[in-house]
Amino acid sequence: MTVMHFARRASASTFTGVVVPIRMLSRTTRTDNTRSLIQKKTEKNSMTYMYRPMETAEIEKFLQQPRYGVLGTFDCRNSRIQLNTVWWIYHGERIWMSFFPWSNKLRNIENDAKVSLCISTHYGDGAKQVILYGDVDQMTPQGDPAYNEALEYELTQKYSSTEEDAKETHIQDAKDGPWVQLSFMPTTVIGDIYDDEESK
Repeated sequence: MTVMHFARRASASTFTGVVVPIRMLSRTTRTDNTRSLIQKKTEKNSMTYMYRPMETAEIEKFLQQPRYGVLGTFDCRNSRIQLNTVWWIYHGERIWMSFFPWSNKLRNIENDAKVSLCISTHYGDGAKQVILYGDVDQMTPQGDPAYNEALEYELTQKYSSTEEDAKETHIQDAKDGPWVQLSFMPTTVIGDIYDDEESK
């Protein structure tokens, strides 16, 4: 996995089961204050906003939270990027999602496996963002022996307020199906925090 921050590429990084932190930048981009906070003042209101790259532990924690993601796929029929809000789960070093077999985004992925997933929060919640890139390499239709029903329920639990709600949603989803379970291994990750609190 390659972790990037503002187009700075990490070198000698390998995927070890967790998001790999930035260990070394090229000599042309590395500075002593790479991890220090960078200040930006807006001319409009003179407020100071801070941003910094997220640490590995911060990214790992962020990916466990029930936040919606925006999935980017390429619609080759119209030669444009298609964006969809999706449920997702980070499990076993991979990003997992489930779609209806007739969905446009699944058709896009069948034609071009390259995807991106952006997960973000608002300024009032720390203004964090994590963007993951990769190629979908696993697609399993419901009914296939390899279809992971337990993982599907775990995905439902993530976005349910109670266990009872998760069970009801899971039962309804089974009726609405069939589903196609798909996943990708993130090959590039960008994680940043934009926050003015640390400037105080």
